[in-house]
Amino acid sequence: MILFFYIAVAALFMLMTGFRLFAEGMFVDGVTYASISRNLANGLGSFWEPHLSATLYPQFHEHPPLALGLQGLAFRMFGDSPLVERFYSLAAFLITGYLIVLIWEEVTGEKKSGWIPLLFWILFPLVSWAAASNLLDNTLGIFTTLAILFVLKSSSQKNSVYLVIAGFSLFAGLLTKGPFALFPWILPFLWEFTLPAFIPKKVITRTLILVFSTLIPLIILITFSIDARESLHAYWINQVVDSLAGMKTVPSRFYILGTLLSQLILPVLTACAIALIFRHPINKEKFRKYIKPSILFMLIGLCGVLPIMISMKQRSFYILVALPMFALMIALLVWALMQDLLIRLNSRQPGAGVFRYATAMIFVVSLIIPPVLAQYSRRDQKELAMIHDFSVVIPKGSTIHINPLLFTDWSLHSYFARHSGISLDPSENPSACFYLVKDTELPRDSIPAHWSRIRQKNGFVLFKK
Repeated sequence: MILFFYIAVAALFMLMTGFRLFAEGMFVDGVTYASISRNLANGLGSFWEPHLSATLYPQFHEHPPLALGLQGLAFRMFGDSPLVERFYSLAAFLITGYLIVLIWEEVTGEKKSGWIPLLFWILFPLVSWAAASNLLDNTLGIFTTLAILFVLKSSSQKNSVYLVIAGFSLFAGLLTKGPFALFPWILPFLWEFTLPAFIPKKVITRTLILVFSTLIPLIILITFSIDARESLHAYWINQVVDSLAGMKTVPSRFYILGTLLSQLILPVLTACAIALIFRHPINKEKFRKYIKPSILFMLIGLCGVLPIMISMKQRSFYILVALPMFALMIALLVWALMQDLLIRLNSRQPGAGVFRYATAMIFVVSLIIPPVLAQYSRRDQKELAMIHDFSVVIPKGSTIHINPLLFTDWSLHSYFARHSGISLDPSENPSACFYLVKDTELPRDSIPAHWSRIRQKNGFVLFKK
């Protein structure tokens, strides 16, 4: 019976995610990372100097390179199919989901109800969107969630080795997306408040072990590797320093809090509905047992969100790695209210067979329907159709001349790089044999006589010298 609750959650997740996951169009950041990773697999660029195209990010230092390197390994193992980045992105969420279940088991002492935090996790709209978007945050979520798991294990089993593993996991997180990885540092301090006695010396020792286990590998790396030092320094200047110095993408520092509140609406309403439908007398002793861990996870989640307010450079998906903590927060409260009822669920209850068959059928449908619906996705379909059509006549790996107004169309760069290895150059490059322009710009564009029109599709025109 319990297995089918997990299957039901998996089916819901696929129904929410699959139509995006299998669509050819993708969020521009995800296409960019896929293009860079594919280039790494094909020998273009290196781990510490990833490469997008000859004209845009020939050395990509906007983020640390670990997630790009890991995805590059996936391309090397499984080839150049567009499904590689999609299944890599999905796999990152499956691993994170499994780690959430292990954290649940660590806190509650049982694994059968691990589907509850998974349910609330996938109800965050960002989760289903990000799972199909190939973000670096997807890989980062593995490392931060793993670190939290091992910090909890170190406390329950009184073994500092787990803290060292947690620290090394956060070091991997640093190499994935920089300081965003460090919010679990607060956990040894917060977790002590859920225990019978707060021992300051113990808290300080455990926190220092976690911090040093994160920083010492980083110090060793940048000390003995010039490439790593230069790459991470370039990232620090390009991203961290510039964002703190005044780079602005949102109108208010509180934007990220508004994002969090909007993401919490559906999970919280679902929890309230469950509590109302299955209401029964509250076991106050069990409720008190889980209220502290629930508050703890809320505080850890806030530690992953509030520091983002330091900068005016914010994006909604920056809170993605904190969402498992808020899912655990809500799930623990639901579990505290409904534990007795859920424990009584077993395969002999009336309707259990119907539930199993219905769940199995829905799961099968969740694997079949999304790929079909993905064919009707309109995201960037005109640009993609144009790229596929024009790439037939443009040699792979070429650099083509473009109208300067097209240079800031970042998705165009990434799609050309991902599907054809083509670079787009707005300058007058005498070696360029092709010229790309939007048809709306043709009246204002002085096309030299030696360029002849060879293709036109979806608002774009291709000329050949």
